[in-house]
Amino acid sequence: RRFDAVVCVSSDIKNTLLANGATGDRLHVILNGVDPEAYQRCEKARNLIRAELGLQPDDVVFGSVGRVERQKRFDLLIEAFSALTKSRPDIRLIIVGAGSLLPQHERHLRQLGLSDRCQLLGYRNDMKRLYQAFDVYVQSSDYEGTPTVLLEAMAMKLPIVATDAGGTTELLDPGIDAIVTPPGDVPALAAAMEQTIDDRTATSDRVARAHAKASNELSFEQRTTRLLEVYRHVLESRRK
Repeated sequence: RRFDAVVCVSSDIKNTLLANGATGDRLHVILNGVDPEAYQRCEKARNLIRAELGLQPDDVVFGSVGRVERQKRFDLLIEAFSALTKSRPDIRLIIVGAGSLLPQHERHLRQLGLSDRCQLLGYRNDMKRLYQAFDVYVQSSDYEGTPTVLLEAMAMKLPIVATDAGGTTELLDPGIDAIVTPPGDVPALAAAMEQTIDDRTATSDRVARAHAKASNELSFEQRTTRLLEVYRHVLESRRK
Protein backbone atom coordinates (compact mmCIF):
# COMPACT_ATOMS: atom_id res chain seq x y z
CA ARG A 1 0.00 0.00 0.00
CA ARG A 2 2.99 2.31 0.47
CA PHE A 3 4.37 1.77 -3.02
CA ASP A 4 3.86 4.36 -5.76
CA ALA A 5 3.40 1.56 -8.28
CA VAL A 6 3.26 -2.21 -8.30
CA VAL A 7 3.97 -4.30 -11.39
CA CYS A 8 1.93 -7.52 -11.53
CA VAL A 9 3.00 -10.26 -13.93
CA SER A 10 -0.59 -11.49 -14.33
CA SER A 11 -4.15 -10.31 -13.79
CA ASP A 12 -4.56 -13.06 -11.17
CA ILE A 13 -1.88 -11.40 -9.07
CA LYS A 14 -3.48 -7.99 -9.56
CA ASN A 15 -6.84 -9.35 -8.40
CA THR A 16 -5.22 -10.91 -5.33
CA LEU A 17 -3.64 -7.58 -4.41
CA LEU A 18 -6.94 -5.75 -4.94
CA ALA A 19 -8.70 -8.24 -2.68
CA ASN A 20 -6.13 -7.50 0.02
CA GLY A 21 -6.55 -3.75 -0.03
CA ALA A 22 -4.13 -2.49 -2.68
CA THR A 23 -5.13 0.64 -4.59
CA GLY A 24 -6.19 -0.19 -8.15
CA ASP A 25 -4.65 2.82 -9.89
CA ARG A 26 -1.22 1.84 -8.56
CA LEU A 27 -1.35 -1.68 -10.02
CA HIS A 28 0.01 -2.33 -13.51
CA VAL A 29 -0.22 -5.69 -15.27
CA ILE A 30 2.90 -6.25 -17.36
CA LEU A 31 3.40 -9.82 -18.50
CA ASN A 32 6.82 -11.43 -18.50
CA GLY A 33 8.76 -11.21 -21.74
CA VAL A 34 11.29 -13.20 -23.72
CA ASP A 35 14.24 -12.48 -25.99
CA PRO A 36 13.18 -14.30 -29.18
CA GLU A 37 16.69 -14.11 -30.63
CA ALA A 38 18.03 -16.22 -27.76
CA TYR A 39 15.79 -19.18 -28.63
CA GLN A 40 16.42 -20.50 -32.13
CA ARG A 41 15.78 -23.97 -33.51
CA CYS A 42 18.94 -25.73 -34.74
CA GLU A 43 18.86 -29.17 -36.38
CA LYS A 44 22.48 -29.91 -35.49
CA ALA A 45 21.93 -29.01 -31.83
CA ARG A 46 18.72 -31.08 -31.84
CA ASN A 47 20.52 -34.17 -33.12
CA LEU A 48 23.32 -33.81 -30.59
CA ILE A 49 21.14 -33.41 -27.49
CA ARG A 50 18.76 -36.17 -28.54
CA ALA A 51 21.71 -38.51 -29.01
CA GLU A 52 22.98 -37.57 -25.53
CA LEU A 53 19.56 -38.40 -24.09
CA GLY A 54 19.39 -41.74 -25.89
CA LEU A 55 16.47 -40.68 -28.09
CA GLN A 56 15.84 -42.15 -31.52
CA PRO A 57 15.38 -39.87 -34.57
CA ASP A 58 11.71 -40.90 -34.90
CA ASP A 59 10.81 -40.51 -31.22
CA VAL A 60 8.11 -37.93 -30.48
CA VAL A 61 9.21 -36.14 -27.32
CA PHE A 62 6.91 -34.35 -24.89
CA GLY A 63 8.84 -32.05 -22.56
CA SER A 64 8.03 -30.14 -19.41
CA VAL A 65 10.09 -27.94 -17.08
CA GLY A 66 9.58 -26.74 -13.53
CA ARG A 67 10.09 -27.29 -9.83
CA VAL A 68 9.09 -30.83 -8.99
CA GLU A 69 6.46 -29.82 -6.45
CA ARG A 70 2.71 -30.35 -6.24
CA GLN A 71 1.67 -27.15 -8.04
CA LYS A 72 3.24 -28.41 -11.28
CA ARG A 73 1.20 -31.65 -11.18
CA PHE A 74 3.76 -33.75 -12.99
CA ASP A 75 1.89 -36.74 -11.56
CA LEU A 76 -1.03 -35.88 -13.83
CA LEU A 77 1.28 -35.35 -16.81
CA ILE A 78 2.73 -38.83 -16.21
CA GLU A 79 -0.81 -40.28 -16.08
CA ALA A 80 -1.77 -38.54 -19.33
CA PHE A 81 1.43 -39.74 -20.99
CA SER A 82 0.79 -43.28 -19.74
CA ALA A 83 -2.66 -43.28 -21.35
CA LEU A 84 -1.12 -42.42 -24.73
CA THR A 85 1.64 -45.03 -24.61
CA LYS A 86 -0.88 -47.82 -25.09
CA SER A 87 -1.31 -46.84 -28.74
CA ARG A 88 1.81 -44.72 -29.36
CA PRO A 89 5.05 -46.70 -28.98
CA ASP A 90 7.04 -43.80 -30.46
CA ILE A 91 6.38 -41.22 -27.72
CA ARG A 92 8.74 -40.20 -24.93
CA LEU A 93 8.48 -37.83 -21.96
CA ILE A 94 11.20 -35.64 -20.45
CA ILE A 95 10.65 -33.69 -17.23
CA VAL A 96 13.32 -31.19 -16.21
CA GLY A 97 13.59 -29.77 -12.70
CA ALA A 98 14.49 -30.53 -9.11
CA GLY A 99 12.18 -30.79 -6.11
CA SER A 100 10.94 -32.83 -3.19
CA LEU A 101 8.58 -35.00 -5.29
CA LEU A 102 11.28 -36.36 -7.61
CA PRO A 103 11.58 -39.74 -5.78
CA GLN A 104 7.78 -40.07 -5.71
CA HIS A 105 7.54 -39.54 -9.47
CA GLU A 106 10.37 -42.01 -10.08
CA ARG A 107 8.40 -44.65 -8.14
CA HIS A 108 5.26 -43.75 -10.08
CA LEU A 109 7.06 -44.34 -13.37
CA ARG A 110 8.37 -47.71 -12.20
CA GLN A 111 4.87 -48.76 -11.13
CA LEU A 112 3.53 -47.83 -14.57
CA GLY A 113 6.41 -49.55 -16.34
CA LEU A 114 7.46 -46.31 -17.99
CA SER A 115 10.99 -45.83 -16.68
CA ASP A 116 12.41 -46.61 -20.13
CA ARG A 117 10.13 -44.08 -21.85
CA CYS A 118 10.26 -41.17 -19.44
CA GLN A 119 13.33 -39.34 -18.13
CA LEU A 120 13.38 -37.18 -14.99
CA LEU A 121 16.51 -35.11 -15.55
CA GLY A 122 16.54 -33.12 -12.33
CA TYR A 123 18.10 -29.66 -12.31
CA ARG A 124 19.75 -28.57 -15.56
CA ASN A 125 21.45 -25.31 -16.51
CA ASP A 126 21.34 -25.94 -20.27
CA MET A 127 17.66 -25.42 -21.02
CA LYS A 128 18.27 -23.82 -24.41
CA ARG A 129 19.92 -27.07 -25.50
CA LEU A 130 17.23 -29.24 -23.93
CA TYR A 131 14.41 -27.39 -25.66
CA GLN A 132 15.96 -28.55 -28.95
CA ALA A 133 15.15 -32.15 -28.01
CA PHE A 134 11.42 -31.47 -27.46
CA ASP A 135 8.68 -31.87 -30.06
CA VAL A 136 5.84 -30.60 -27.81
CA TYR A 137 5.92 -28.55 -24.61
CA VAL A 138 3.35 -29.51 -21.94
CA GLN A 139 2.35 -27.53 -18.84
CA SER A 140 0.24 -29.49 -16.34
CA SER A 141 0.19 -27.00 -13.44
CA ASP A 142 -2.63 -26.30 -10.99
CA TYR A 143 -1.54 -22.67 -10.64
CA GLU A 144 1.05 -20.31 -12.13
CA GLY A 145 2.06 -16.67 -12.30
CA THR A 146 3.04 -15.89 -15.86
CA PRO A 147 5.06 -18.95 -16.88
CA THR A 148 8.40 -17.94 -18.38
CA VAL A 149 8.86 -21.46 -19.75
CA LEU A 150 5.83 -20.96 -21.98
CA LEU A 151 7.38 -17.80 -23.40
CA GLU A 152 10.57 -19.70 -24.09
CA ALA A 153 8.62 -22.51 -25.77
CA MET A 154 6.76 -19.96 -27.91
CA ALA A 155 10.05 -18.37 -28.98
CA MET A 156 11.46 -21.84 -29.65
CA LYS A 157 8.57 -22.65 -32.03
CA LEU A 158 7.40 -25.55 -29.88
CA PRO A 159 3.75 -26.63 -29.99
CA ILE A 160 2.20 -26.05 -26.58
CA VAL A 161 -0.37 -27.90 -24.49
CA ALA A 162 -1.08 -26.03 -21.25
CA THR A 163 -3.51 -25.94 -18.36
CA ASP A 164 -5.55 -22.80 -17.75
CA ALA A 165 -3.51 -21.73 -14.73
CA GLY A 166 -2.60 -18.20 -13.62
CA GLY A 167 -1.56 -15.94 -16.47
CA THR A 168 -1.33 -18.74 -19.05
CA THR A 169 -4.26 -17.54 -21.15
CA GLU A 170 -2.91 -14.00 -21.05
CA LEU A 171 0.10 -15.33 -22.93
CA LEU A 172 -1.72 -17.86 -25.10
CA ASP A 173 -5.13 -17.58 -26.72
CA PRO A 174 -6.80 -21.01 -26.31
CA GLY A 175 -7.18 -22.77 -29.62
CA ILE A 176 -5.28 -20.00 -31.40
CA ASP A 177 -1.76 -20.17 -29.96
CA ALA A 178 -2.00 -23.42 -27.99
CA ILE A 179 -4.39 -26.10 -26.77
CA VAL A 180 -5.48 -25.16 -23.25
CA THR A 181 -7.12 -27.64 -20.88
CA PRO A 182 -8.69 -27.34 -17.41
CA PRO A 183 -6.28 -27.97 -14.51
CA GLY A 184 -6.51 -31.47 -13.06
CA ASP A 185 -8.23 -33.04 -16.09
CA VAL A 186 -6.05 -35.99 -17.15
CA PRO A 187 -8.25 -37.18 -20.08
CA ALA A 188 -8.37 -33.64 -21.51
CA LEU A 189 -4.61 -33.27 -21.15
CA ALA A 190 -3.99 -36.63 -22.86
CA ALA A 191 -6.41 -35.78 -25.68
CA ALA A 192 -4.72 -32.41 -26.24
CA MET A 193 -1.29 -34.03 -26.36
CA GLU A 194 -2.50 -36.58 -28.89
CA GLN A 195 -4.26 -33.96 -31.01
CA THR A 196 -1.08 -31.89 -31.12
CA ILE A 197 1.00 -34.67 -32.64
CA ASP A 198 -1.76 -36.02 -34.90
CA ASP A 199 -3.12 -32.82 -36.47
CA ARG A 200 0.12 -31.37 -37.77
CA THR A 201 -1.47 -28.67 -39.94
CA ALA A 202 -3.45 -27.10 -37.10
CA THR A 203 -0.45 -27.48 -34.78
CA SER A 204 1.82 -25.72 -37.25
CA ASP A 205 -0.64 -22.81 -37.48
CA ARG A 206 -0.75 -22.44 -33.69
CA VAL A 207 3.05 -22.53 -33.48
CA ALA A 208 3.39 -19.76 -36.07
CA ARG A 209 0.93 -17.49 -34.26
CA ALA A 210 2.52 -18.12 -30.86
CA HIS A 211 6.00 -17.44 -32.22
CA ALA A 212 4.84 -14.17 -33.81
CA LYS A 213 3.37 -13.09 -30.46
CA ALA A 214 6.60 -13.95 -28.59
CA SER A 215 8.61 -12.01 -31.15
CA ASN A 216 6.47 -8.88 -30.87
CA GLU A 217 4.06 -8.02 -28.06
CA LEU A 218 5.67 -10.45 -25.57
CA SER A 219 9.27 -9.56 -26.35
CA PHE A 220 11.63 -8.10 -23.73
CA GLU A 221 11.75 -4.94 -25.84
CA GLN A 222 8.00 -4.39 -25.57
CA ARG A 223 8.01 -5.27 -21.86
CA THR A 224 10.78 -2.75 -21.19
CA THR A 225 8.82 -0.07 -23.02
CA ARG A 226 5.81 -0.70 -20.78
CA LEU A 227 8.00 -0.67 -17.65
CA LEU A 228 9.49 2.68 -18.67
CA GLU A 229 5.98 4.10 -19.01
CA VAL A 230 5.25 3.09 -15.40
CA TYR A 231 8.51 4.63 -14.17
CA ARG A 232 7.82 7.87 -16.03
CA HIS A 233 4.30 8.02 -14.65
CA VAL A 234 5.59 7.61 -11.07
CA LEU A 235 8.27 10.28 -11.54
CA GLU A 236 5.80 12.72 -13.09
CA SER A 237 3.32 12.14 -10.25
CA ARG A 238 6.07 12.87 -7.72
CA ARG A 239 6.99 16.12 -9.50
CA LYS A 240 3.39 17.27 -9.35
